[in-house]
Amino acid sequence: QVTNAGNCSSLSNSKNVTVNAKPVAVIYTLTPTSFCQGDSVKLRTNSNIGLTYIWKKDGITILGAIDSIYTAKATGSYVVVITNVSMCNATSLPASVNVVPYPIVVVTLTGASTFCQGDSALLSTSIGSGLTYQWRNASTDILGAINNTLTVKQTGAYMVRVTNSTNCSTNSLVQNITVNPLPIVVIKPSGPVSFCMGDSVKLASDTISGLNRQWKRNGVNILNATDSIYYVTIAGSYTLQVTNASNCMATSSAKVVTVNANNLATITTLTPTTFCAGDSVKLRTNSGIGYTYIWRRDGIIIPGAIDSIYTAKVSGSYVVTINNTFGCNAISAPQLVVVVPFPIVVVVLTGPSTFCQGDSALLSTTFGVGLSYQWRNAGIDIFGATSNSLTVKQSGSYLVRVTNFNNCATNSLPQNILVNPLPTAIITSNDTNSFCQGDSIRLSANRASGLSYQWLRNNVEILNALDSFYVANTSGNYTVSITNSNSCVNTSAAYVVNVNPIPLAEITASGPLSFCIGDSITLTANNEFSYRWSTNQTTRSINVSASGAYSVTVTSIFGCKNTSLVSVVTVNPLPLALTGPDKTLVRGGSVLIGVAPVAGNSYLWTPSLGLSATDISQPRANPMDTTTYYLTETINLTGCSNTNSVRVNVVLDIEFFNGFSPNGDGFNDTWNIPILNYFPENTVTINNRWGSEVWSLKNYNSATNAWDGKNMNGDDLPDGTYFYIVTYYNTEKRGWVFIKR
Repeated sequence: QVTNAGNCSSLSNSKNVTVNAKPVAVIYTLTPTSFCQGDSVKLRTNSNIGLTYIWKKDGITILGAIDSIYTAKATGSYVVVITNVSMCNATSLPASVNVVPYPIVVVTLTGASTFCQGDSALLSTSIGSGLTYQWRNASTDILGAINNTLTVKQTGAYMVRVTNSTNCSTNSLVQNITVNPLPIVVIKPSGPVSFCMGDSVKLASDTISGLNRQWKRNGVNILNATDSIYYVTIAGSYTLQVTNASNCMATSSAKVVTVNANNLATITTLTPTTFCAGDSVKLRTNSGIGYTYIWRRDGIIIPGAIDSIYTAKVSGSYVVTINNTFGCNAISAPQLVVVVPFPIVVVVLTGPSTFCQGDSALLSTTFGVGLSYQWRNAGIDIFGATSNSLTVKQSGSYLVRVTNFNNCATNSLPQNILVNPLPTAIITSNDTNSFCQGDSIRLSANRASGLSYQWLRNNVEILNALDSFYVANTSGNYTVSITNSNSCVNTSAAYVVNVNPIPLAEITASGPLSFCIGDSITLTANNEFSYRWSTNQTTRSINVSASGAYSVTVTSIFGCKNTSLVSVVTVNPLPLALTGPDKTLVRGGSVLIGVAPVAGNSYLWTPSLGLSATDISQPRANPMDTTTYYLTETINLTGCSNTNSVRVNVVLDIEFFNGFSPNGDGFNDTWNIPILNYFPENTVTINNRWGSEVWSLKNYNSATNAWDGKNMNGDDLPDGTYFYIVTYYNTEKRGWVFIKR
């Protein structure tokens, strides 16, 4: 019906409309939509006549999927589109399908696959969320082994089954484990493990071959103890470590060994163990509760000696055995006891027991090793008399005390000695014992009744010299032997007589007695004590340089005098050897040197170069260079010579310098004309430019007497050019010189 603006209405013809219903689209399954890889799920929808189907995964039509059932094998979001006969269609809600992969299982072995009993290996696999684990040994589940790791301690074939949250399971590869058994170690002692020091016990184990063994004490390896048996001598905790062929090691349980200490057995003394016969020494050893003692001498048990102290009186080697409460015993080191007998002393006299003073007798006793000796006179020790013999020179009652190494001493029987005195023998004289040849001396001996005399010179008897005096006129050592009524003889000390000879007086000259002035001669007397020359000089030698007659009186050390013969000395004069004054010449010229000759004299000039002759007194000289000539003049009769010299100065042509600077600075302050001074008769004249003389000088010398730029009044001349005239040696030189201050 349509109504317009004028409210007019009109109704159209009727039209029938049919609305067709849509089909129902629902997906359902009979099994889970989440499953393991390789499985599937059937997706189902409603089925009726006239319906058609299109299955889609993730929005994409699945080719050929046109039934009411679709088998899904892949993960995705599935829908189904259903169309009915009215061409009406409907799309189901999506159905999710999840295909779960199997877990990947890899087992890792930490450690060795073969090991010893007591060790282990660790098997492990990756841990993951939602995974469960079951370890198996030989395909049998291991109770409680449900972690991702397994500690293995037994032989077996191990694997793990891993299951994810969808119950998808994977078995790992098998890991074989081998566990080798440990060796069995048992220590068996051969006897008690508690014993005395010095004993031992044998520890033994099985002797199975193929095993390596190491014995230990207190956990420390014992060096070279690798056998199945070990002998123990030291206390400690002993174990045996054994390694088998599989390198598996086991240690035995400990065997504790106790070594009981032996009691200490030592012998000590408070007094020496070496002593004299009749003495003794107490031998002492350590004591303790429960100790028992057995003493032995030279290995034989001493009856009744069962205490810790034993008194020894006999020489021998002593030991003591001590037993303690453990049954352990100790034997001491031997203690040597020496009983020393007293020495036997017999004194033997060699010579008479009565003799004269100065003689002696020898007392001696037997010498013995280790013996000491002390001789005595009247019971008093003789100082230093400590050998086995004694030379006796005085009266007395002598014995010797002999002491052995152990201070055991014995006195000998006394021996009486009588010594008769000697007579006095002394020589005296009122004369001097030293005199000159030709004199004599009277020697006197002491006098008394019953004495007889024999004089000797130099120990030789003088024939018939039997009085108490003797007159000696010969040098020598004089003695007198005097004998008394006991036939004892004494010889005096020597009386020295010196008969001094008259000394020899001779003069020896060191050269000829005739010589020239300037020379001298030494006159020497023969060697004596003192001298007196005719010149009153008192030395052995005198130097003579003047003519004269000389003699000497010599005195010996003994005061004996003698005078020599006279020695006449002649001294000859020297020639004058006159050469004249030094000369100067210009090279090429010549000059006479020397003076007129003396009759009877000879001449010799040197050097010969430039001389007209060398054997005359006045030769002509023309040397090329300045030369000093030497003249030797000799008096032919006496041979006396004298030498003098003369200098011949040779100069070149003189060089004149053309300027100098007299300003007082110390350099070139005077006009230098070299070698002009060689011509002492030279003259120098200075003129100014107008020819007027301003300065002049004779004997010009550049070093000491030279022009200094002043005029004759001593005033400075002005700077400028001046003209000189120089004359020397018949030569005149002219030129100019410039002054510049």
